[in-house]
Amino acid sequence: MKTAHAFLLWFATATTVLAAVDPAQLAAARSLYEARKTSEAQQAFEKIVAADPQCGEAHYFLAHLALDRNDAKAAVASAEKCVALAPDNADVQHTLGDAYGLSAKQAGIFSGFGFAKKCLAAFLRAVALAPDRVEFHQSLFDYYQQAPGFVGGGADKAKAEAAVILKLDPLRGHSDYAALAVAAKQFDQAFAHAAEIKRLDAAQGRAAFVAIYAATKEYDKALAQLEEVLAATPDDYSGLYMIGRFAATTGQCLDRGLAALRRCLELTPPPPPAALNHDVVQVRIGHILEKKHDPAGARVAYEAALKLNPTSTSAADALKKLK
Repeated sequence: MKTAHAFLLWFATATTVLAAVDPAQLAAARSLYEARKTSEAQQAFEKIVAADPQCGEAHYFLAHLALDRNDAKAAVASAEKCVALAPDNADVQHTLGDAYGLSAKQAGIFSGFGFAKKCLAAFLRAVALAPDRVEFHQSLFDYYQQAPGFVGGGADKAKAEAAVILKLDPLRGHSDYAALAVAAKQFDQAFAHAAEIKRLDAAQGRAAFVAIYAATKEYDKALAQLEEVLAATPDDYSGLYMIGRFAATTGQCLDRGLAALRRCLELTPPPPPAALNHDVVQVRIGHILEKKHDPAGARVAYEAALKLNPTSTSAADALKKLK
């Protein structure tokens, strides 16, 4: 399940009582969260809930801060408090589902099953409250695709959810159908959906073709798709990053991927929601350097990523695993 990252203001329809909280104090805390000043934001929201335990918005952001640092226990605690205050708020239910999903990943086998079922129930509740929110359906799709059948997962359920998503957002819908087809090794269907994705959005279409070619081990065709965009715009940040990611994940064209990522570090990252900041680039550089048998260089890259983003769990995990 994907953790929600979008900044969401508290809805006026929520049942939370905010009268005891200074609106300026809440605004300041939100600004810290938006600026990714996580430790300061954490302290600000904790101060708010200490003064007013009924402030649902503060609990909501504390849940997201916990999710951002992969603290499942804290995320569940804050999200459950938020749900108790606003049980009919779809965003709150979805956040609770993310918290339970993270708990399922981190828990042992048997307790993980329980958290997984709670995750599914929260996602279903979010969809019931806001059936037109495509991101909620996307979370359900991801759950159904990844979870085993005895906790409610299954390819048939994922396919049904993809049909709903296709109506709400054709781009996402075709992407989901393509993912299902690749998983089932139905590559003709996957390519057909990739063609539709490329018709709707050239960049995402190229990414879809790359994923399928990587699955079929047609690496030359995958690289050709990636180089297509750079032929016209050599400094396209996303295109350069995609080449680096392809190299890092497949072990192919490592030198080309490393050069592309290092060029990204010289350019300005695209705005949200791209989420391709320099810390993410450094992590991919570390992955490539590991494949090139340069653990010292990889360590430098991971440490650089953590310096840029102290909450980067991918960099922290890579450092722990580095020999």
